[in-house]
Amino acid sequence: MSTNTPRRRAGNGDSNLKKTPKRSLEGIRIRPYVDGDAEQVRELFWRGYCVGANLVLEDGSATEEGIRDLRTQPIQAIAYLAFVYGIYKLLSRPSREQVWWGALSCAASAVWVGYWRWHLRSSFWAYCRESLEDDLKDVGKYYAFDKGEAGKDEDDDGGVSAFWVAEAIGSEGEGKIVGCVGLDSRTQSDKKISEVRRLTVSQECRRKGIAASLMATLTAYARQKGLAKLVLTTTSYQPTAREMYKRSGWEEVQRTSLSPFVRGVYQHTMQFTL
Repeated sequence: MSTNTPRRRAGNGDSNLKKTPKRSLEGIRIRPYVDGDAEQVRELFWRGYCVGANLVLEDGSATEEGIRDLRTQPIQAIAYLAFVYGIYKLLSRPSREQVWWGALSCAASAVWVGYWRWHLRSSFWAYCRESLEDDLKDVGKYYAFDKGEAGKDEDDDGGVSAFWVAEAIGSEGEGKIVGCVGLDSRTQSDKKISEVRRLTVSQECRRKGIAASLMATLTAYARQKGLAKLVLTTTSYQPTAREMYKRSGWEEVQRTSLSPFVRGVYQHTMQFTL
């Protein structure tokens, strides 16, 4: 990129973005992020990933999906067996010793289930807090649309980055952010490649094509900027997202187990050639 190109912050009216439709869905417009969006974007991400309100999951957040999945995991089957054993001991005309063993078995099963639920929730929430202190701390600065040459500015890496929001327009013209997505060049050494991050849509607005519209806007911008490839990572806790990506032409290039203790849960790396 030319060293004479001034660096602008996201949402400052980049002329390259004027071709993006102002309103691609009824009542929804996809637009570049501006600094006034910060709190809504952070809240959207937190609720979408940790609390519940994410399009890319069938019934809520990644945390909720993970906790539901735990119920079918072998590590939880141990607790179920222990609980059944404890109930059997308590109901089979028990002696004092049988009552003690039955109560202990039931208590141990409850502690085991509770521990894994706490461990999973803590892992998700730690990731969310880390994200809010990383790229989502100052979205406009981190995902600035125009960057200069790598090394000229500590915030520039010479790659292509951007961030968009989906805004629902109310009856009186007021706007509420219901979706977002980012394009991050910092994670890639090859600046012809950029990573898709933070795709989130609020629960009340899912299944309306908002995620697809956000991705279409991002992809068009990436092509315009001359990128060769897009990459992203998602998890087995986000099956709807993976299906959407596959329908759009993304291919899975790597699958990595997230935990040796949890069966069938992976991080999926996907790529899209422009």
